Amino acid sequence: MQARQDQFVREWGDALRGGTAAAFIGSGASLEANYPSWPELMKERATELGITLRAHDDLTVVAQHYLNLGESKRSEIKRWIADQFPEGRRTPAAIRVLARLPLRTLWTTNYDRLLEAAWRERGLILDAKKRQSDLAHPKANADAVLYKMHGCASDPDSLVIAKDDYDLYLREREAFSTALAADLMGRRMLFLGFGHNDPNLAFLFSMLRRLFPSQAAQHFSIGRQPSPEEGESADEARARYELWCHDWEQRYRVRRVDVAEWSDVPTLLERVERRVVADAVLVSGSYPVETAGPDRTRIETVASSVGSALAESGRRLVSGFGLTVGSSALSGFLQALGADALAPERRLLLRPFPQPTGSFDPRDLWPDYRMGLVRSAGAVVFVGGARTGDAGVVDASGVMAEFDACLALGRVPIPVGGTGYASRAIWSRMGADLGRWPWYPRDAFDVLGDPAADASTIARAVTGVLDEMRSRGS
Repeated sequence: MQARQDQFVREWGDALRGGTAAAFIGSGASLEANYPSWPELMKERATELGITLRAHDDLTVVAQHYLNLGESKRSEIKRWIADQFPEGRRTPAAIRVLARLPLRTLWTTNYDRLLEAAWRERGLILDAKKRQSDLAHPKANADAVLYKMHGCASDPDSLVIAKDDYDLYLREREAFSTALAADLMGRRMLFLGFGHNDPNLAFLFSMLRRLFPSQAAQHFSIGRQPSPEEGESADEARARYELWCHDWEQRYRVRRVDVAEWSDVPTLLERVERRVVADAVLVSGSYPVETAGPDRTRIETVASSVGSALAESGRRLVSGFGLTVGSSALSGFLQALGADALAPERRLLLRPFPQPTGSFDPRDLWPDYRMGLVRSAGAVVFVGGARTGDAGVVDASGVMAEFDACLALGRVPIPVGGTGYASRAIWSRMGADLGRWPWYPRDAFDVLGDPAADASTIARAVTGVLDEMRSRGS
């Protein structure tokens, strides 16, 4: 299981970094929000029909039987289904992680609006396509496109529910099918929330079989082995599941990635997130701008050298653009970029901290702001870390908070302890527990803590840690 997960993290993470990844979301991804499953939706309709649902019933046929009772039943069942998916539910953890990834294309067969909510929570614009006519009207400045293949609860008439809808899909929604075929050819798709007996799979697989190009990319599906059905042994259940996985991989180039429990999915996606941001480095630190002297000069020189080293090694710089450390790191980074600095947006993520002005005091926002900055990077370099206190220049609590966030999010801390203050405290704490990072090069760590090391030597130690981190996939 671990080897397959490692491959998924590496390959799909790299596709995300390269802009060639997509995701297809099934109903399992929404269960945490306590929305009804397809069997739950159809159970009441089946009772009206005088039948009891069985494990392998085709639920689209059950819906069709209900529609066949009369013309009014179509609008009635669509309105009823739409009412079962109200907005305002808590966004599932896996979907929240997806919203943090650089996805530009998403697909879903779900009726709910959890994906739209997750992107909105991030301040991003998701262009949701519910009907074929929507494809002709792109939303300006959208951060990603969401293809809702079976419609949306906000538009009951758009819902795909019954056998007729599925049979006529390629004719009535051909543009969706064409766009999906293009994505399957050119992007690496993650199928998430589809079980081996998901009622949408039969339709999806049937359509893919007609559309699937022989040169399609390799895709992934995350899920867990289902429990044995009534009267089925564990060995038989496992054999049936493995046959299904093998068929999906052979015919559709979709490789299954197993998890023990669905609750493991967010953790696996967070590993992908760390892979995506692995080459982005946050330079954290501070020193009072009103205080001159050798400490400030050294901190500015080291920050500038680290910024230069990050640019020269092809990495990206993340910065809160604070005075002293932030501005020095940015200056060194831009100077090293040279001509490339004319278009630095691909290499830079600048998120200046909001400062108090007049009656506006944003300091309550700073903890979440710090967390967002640290989350945007794979490693954090700490330089200095001082502020003016009652006793003069003291350790900056904000820099320590960024170290705590670094640990909480599984990012790699690189403290330049030789620059003193909070960075020294962080270096000492790490030194007492360096086994937490068994790959950390000890010689580089020692250089980072040396007050006599010059700026260029420190910068080489920083890139040495980053190189080792990259080689270990940490």
